[in-house]
Amino acid sequence: MAAYENLYWWSNDGLRLHARDYPGGAEGQPPIICMPGLTRNA
Repeated sequence: MAAYENLYWWSNDGLRLHARDYPGGAEGQPPIICMPGLTRNA
């Protein structure tokens, strides 16, 4: 498995979000975003 970079983002209300940034694949391919626990969105 490729190495990844841990990224963190803090919202205005103090919620900390975590992401893993894996090295890109083929040029021009769209990113894949996985959001576990997401039940609905607007």
